[in-house]
Amino acid sequence: MKNRVLNSKTNIINIVVLIVYVLLQSYFAMHHEAWRDESQAWIIAKNASFSEIWGLLPSEGHPCLWFYLLKICSMSGLSFYHLSLISIVIMTVAAALLLWKSPFSFLLKVCVLLSPIFFYYNPVICRIYSVVVLLIVLLCICWTDRRSKPIIYGVLVALLFQSHILVAGLAIGCLIERSMHYKELMKSKRNIAGFVIPVISFICLILELRQTRETETYINVTPDYIISRLNIGAVIQNIHDVSRFFDYGYVIVGIMIFLACLMMFIIYAIKISVNQRFREKNADLFIVFLCGISYYWAIIICVRGAGHVQMAIVFWIIMLFFAWTAVSTSKGMPPEAQRTEQIDTDGNPQSMGFRSCTRYLKNNVIEVLLLICCVLAIPNCTFKDPISDVHGQFSGSLEMAKMVEKNVPDGSVVVVHNDYFCTTIAAYLYEAKKDYTIWDIDNGCEFRIHKWGRPNKRTIPDKLLYKTIKDDCNRYKNKFYIYGTSNPATNMLSLRHMKEIGKNSSLNKWAEYYQLYKVD
Repeated sequence: MKNRVLNSKTNIINIVVLIVYVLLQSYFAMHHEAWRDESQAWIIAKNASFSEIWGLLPSEGHPCLWFYLLKICSMSGLSFYHLSLISIVIMTVAAALLLWKSPFSFLLKVCVLLSPIFFYYNPVICRIYSVVVLLIVLLCICWTDRRSKPIIYGVLVALLFQSHILVAGLAIGCLIERSMHYKELMKSKRNIAGFVIPVISFICLILELRQTRETETYINVTPDYIISRLNIGAVIQNIHDVSRFFDYGYVIVGIMIFLACLMMFIIYAIKISVNQRFREKNADLFIVFLCGISYYWAIIICVRGAGHVQMAIVFWIIMLFFAWTAVSTSKGMPPEAQRTEQIDTDGNPQSMGFRSCTRYLKNNVIEVLLLICCVLAIPNCTFKDPISDVHGQFSGSLEMAKMVEKNVPDGSVVVVHNDYFCTTIAAYLYEAKKDYTIWDIDNGCEFRIHKWGRPNKRTIPDKLLYKTIKDDCNRYKNKFYIYGTSNPATNMLSLRHMKEIGKNSSLNKWAEYYQLYKVD
């Protein structure tokens, strides 16, 4: 009866926490202006077929899962204006699983929800990272049952391969760990299927992101390129970027978080080395974690540095996987191996003294370090960008799209240059009540998608811009031109045969400046 009351109380508390979490993320999403990367993936999903998306994957540098998920959402009628709904739903499921299924204390659960893994960056900013978090959480839950439920575990590992290139190492570690138990693997068809499914996904990943002479890739990885990144300065800078891009700038907090995460690895490595019983229980987890973190650093150092907050947060997500599974494994040990409190002669727990606290820290060091990371993150990281989103513009794209809808008549052609720069404007205009044709002047075609390294890209001097627009769009009665730049000093103040009819305000975080012209 007492346990039932406690469980009921816990459920109520968890539900309240989850509701507050959803309301906060929804509030920030209502004030969020989509990033260019968000709109890039959405436009590909909206305008490209399933087979075309497959061909674009090398250019994008991402596996197919996110694009196909967006494709299904687009076909279901979801508007670009409500894009964050996708990531909020995904992250709400992940948050619920964290609250009800994780082995952490309630305090740590709340702090994890307030960390950059769960707060704003992944639920509000709609990118593939939300799927990564959910898959990692599900993998943590299934870790202890991976041998009894091999197919479910195999499907999760397969999906992890298709989520993000930075977590492929963790999935590779899962395959290595399974293959080390070869005799057990061959005992049943279910075990074999649970291994083959992620292997097929891994092969697909290689085919998806293939590099050939005919394929334009997001980043061309060659031996010379890798060697150029392995100098001491570049390596130190890339390591520094992972701590810096927890969004603290160059302050000490980000470095402290990085060092706390690193200590988890060192402590576990030492315990694996010196304690045979611990090694037998945790060697499998350590192999998976070692593969995941080594691969992550290999990509960050040799291929592409942590270019933004979410790439750095992937490092933290891998650490969350390690902490969750490590604590779950330890709590699966015999009770006497977990006991951290003193017991008096009547069998009642005594208050924790110095020795008890020391024993608690020793047995729960992974949880304590994760808690430190989360607590350090909350003051500077959790609410910094969300509040900035609420009180200011992120870019000029939404403002410009509304200006076009207000000033440009139905049936007009809207000419844009720098297709990637104008991707977000185009995404908003696709949702307009008016029927616009968006024309990509740089590539001489109607804008459907931005693709890296177009072979027909052309550079048009300002003096020929009017003539090129006339030649390309002569069949349209009303022609409008959007000029965009990241430097207001280079704004085109006047163009022959074009009349400026509006421009966005200069106060936005990404320093995007646009001008709207009527082409005579």
